[in-house]
Amino acid sequence: DLKKAIAENTFRSDLFYRLSVFPLTTPPLRERKEDIPLLVGHFLKYYCPKLGTKEKSLSREAMQKLQAYEWPGNIRELENRICQAILLSPGETITPAAFEFDVGPIPIADQTYAEAKREALDIVEMRYLRELLFKTKGVISKAAEIAGLHRNTFWRLMRKHGIRVEEFQNQRP
Repeated sequence: DLKKAIAENTFRSDLFYRLSVFPLTTPPLRERKEDIPLLVGHFLKYYCPKLGTKEKSLSREAMQKLQAYEWPGNIRELENRICQAILLSPGETITPAAFEFDVGPIPIADQTYAEAKREALDIVEMRYLRELLFKTKGVISKAAEIAGLHRNTFWRLMRKHGIRVEEFQNQRP
């Protein structure tokens, strides 16, 4: 709030009037969630070619998750999350799992960029595999098909992350 900042002498009033030729007020994204599908569509069309991926879309559940979020970072946060989802989603459809990046702080001083990146990607990879296995009730061939991976590759990734298929086979609906 620049007017408040002027009153508190933390922003120059002359600069405010120089910038305020035609003031526009835009409500935050959390107050206009009906714009989210339009913005997501725009970001997908814009970033997929830029990032060198095939055209992608969001699942209905992923869109619902985006619309339920409060977006403290407004449109820029949405844009960044869409870019991340494009890069981290192996298939043509982006699922809700692509929007769970609560990986905690990265110990910058203790790791190289490559190490920190690998660690973050491992966390996302494990969550993705677990979600697929939950969705398919532990049916490896179906999970591998959804992921667009060969069944043996899927098994190898499960072993890498210490994921046991038994955890998902006896789940209740």
